[in-house]
Amino acid sequence: MKSDKLFVHPLFALRRIAVPCGRSPMADARRMAALVVACVLSCAPAIAQEALKSQMDVPKPLEKSDAPNAFRVLFIGDSITLHGTSAKLAAKLGWDHVAGMAASGEARDYAHVFSGLLQGALPDRSVELYFHTYGGSGTVAQRLSAIDVVRPVEPHLVVIQLGEHEKDRSGLDKLRADLAALVTTFNAQNPPPSVICAGPWSPPPASGKSSYDGWAGEVETAMREVCAQKNIPFISVRNLAEDPACSGWGKSDGVKWHPNDKGHEGYARKYFTAWQLHQANIINDK
Repeated sequence: MKSDKLFVHPLFALRRIAVPCGRSPMADARRMAALVVACVLSCAPAIAQEALKSQMDVPKPLEKSDAPNAFRVLFIGDSITLHGTSAKLAAKLGWDHVAGMAASGEARDYAHVFSGLLQGALPDRSVELYFHTYGGSGTVAQRLSAIDVVRPVEPHLVVIQLGEHEKDRSGLDKLRADLAALVTTFNAQNPPPSVICAGPWSPPPASGKSSYDGWAGEVETAMREVCAQKNIPFISVRNLAEDPACSGWGKSDGVKWHPNDKGHEGYARKYFTAWQLHQANIINDK
């Protein structure tokens, strides 16, 4: 006769799952093991993508120039914005130059292509590039924590490229709070700079299922909502990330995960269009 009492098997204790007496603990252990394997397999694409990301800071001048016609652009991002190199990294990843990964050269990364577009639109100004990749691998919180390092730049325009390194264990509420603080961190500057923000880059894993149907999509939505609340132009790069023609350059999977020259050009043109529309709105509001 089976008892109504509950037996808690040690394997289930961590999950607080009770096993009715009369059932074999070992059989349930095998079921739990199968569930663990299934969970690992379902998480594998996200784990694999995380392993493809890297960051190496590049010391760049942060003192603003004295040029009276300067138009200072501060790029806040991760490896897509700027990635350094070393002999060890070149041997490991095949990445042998300084640029936004995975552009084939500095002139082809989104920061420099975008700046070229800006220079063409601002012939009377001298567009200057400054970079903020300090604070760690690339979360919004990390860039915010080191923001004082780049305040002396006093930018006219801030371009944000983040979202790839956010962790679901940290939660969306923290991301929202951190991003809200980041996009408004220069508001006390006189005059405050314009700000443009892009959502995460997340190419589909080998399974072909869109990464944006999962965590990347949640991050993108949260970032979009914060930008809307703060009246900050937001761009999605989902269509670029999901286009196979926009990635795949390089000698290692870690480099190939990042946008190639076409992907970087797509970023640049999206940023430029957002900047143009924002400027038009500013003029119309006057």
